Amino acid sequence: MASIRVAVTGAAGRMGREVVRAVSGASDMQLVAAVDTKEAGDSGVLAGVGANGVKVVTDLAATLTDSGPDVLVDFTVARAA
Repeated sequence: MASIRVAVTGAAGRMGREVVRAVSGASDMQLVAAVDTKEAGDSGVLAGVGANGVKVVTDLAATLTDSGPDVLVDFTVARAA
């Protein structure tokens, strides 16, 4: 079975980093995109799980088009949703 391709918005925040950690530790998921209001470098390093090659970027639309996730986990603030 193929891995579930996951994108995370709010990836640089406290809960977003938790999602990055959880996805990184799951054998059936692959983190393919990380988005926040400010670029923040490698999402794995930011989340404390080591470099994963997925940079935190600011352009949601382009990132979703380029990465083709199966699911988007939104951990932005409520007023941004």
